Amino acid sequence: MSDEKTVETQTTEEPQVKNPSTEATEKNVPYDRFQEVVTAKNDMASQIGKLQAQIDEMNQTSKQQKEAKMIKDGKLEESLALRTKERDEYKIQADEWKTHKSEKRESLMKQITNDKQRSIAEGLSDLIKLEDYVNEVISVNAPSTSTARATSGSAKDMGGYSSWEEFAMKDPKGAGKAIENSTDNFIK
Repeated sequence: MSDEKTVETQTTEEPQVKNPSTEATEKNVPYDRFQEVVTAKNDMASQIGKLQAQIDEMNQTSKQQKEAKMIKDGKLEESLALRTKERDEYKIQADEWKTHKSEKRESLMKQITNDKQRSIAEGLSDLIKLEDYVNEVISVNAPSTSTARATSGSAKDMGGYSSWEEFAMKDPKGAGKAIENSTDNFIK
């Protein structure tokens, strides 16, 4: 037991008032930590890719082992039936795609009327490029879709409308100017 004296000092702490600008900086994540998290995320993504590849490989190996076991157990016919069923499903899908592709090509080619454009289109083997080309050719050669009606007079008469009433309802300012110009004794 020693005669040591313990001296306690009391400090008066002043309440610290936080500056709003310092509060925002305290919430920011340091760049080193950010970089560490990003690197960890990228590492996990690559590991997930590797694991998925391993799972796919294991599934393929399992499938091959099941087939080998079937063959070994004398179930060659079952193994052959599975392969045949698989092949038939793929063949049906391939036939449907070929049919769709030929029908689409035929319908696109029917839309082209010019011989020169048809020869260019026949040289395009890619269906998407052919469709783009046909759409471009059709949009260039598209007929006018104007809804203006033909009248018995000149284009100035009634602004291309069938009657003065229709002209006045659909284009009041234009109708007013047309009346002004066509009437000699128009009072303003």
